Amino acid sequence: LVVLSSCYSGTGKLAEGEGVLGLIRSFQLAGAQSLIASLWEVNDRSTSLFMDYFYRHLREGVSKSSALRQAKLQMLKSKYDHPFYWAPFILYGDYGLIKTPD
Repeated sequence: LVVLSSCYSGTGKLAEGEGVLGLIRSFQLAGAQSLIASLWEVNDRSTSLFMDYFYRHLREGVSKSSALRQAKLQMLKSKYDHPFYWAPFILYGDYGLIKTPD
């Protein structure tokens, strides 16, 4: 799992026949199975809180998609309840449980 929590990290240029070319594609080509990236400018403080929620849920053993959803729901109950603060984070690729080495 690669997390790119910087502004616009999930965007890129649309190339005909190729799709969107950007950081996401680069990490996928390098072997990343799943990524979280933002689609627009993000606030440092709200992103810090969001990532704290997200990683807390991952540590509890839920899937990446569930951890992302639960973090977004928690943000709705915080002072950062407007979607501007939590909606730009999108999960690409594998959305299941994090696989740990045996």
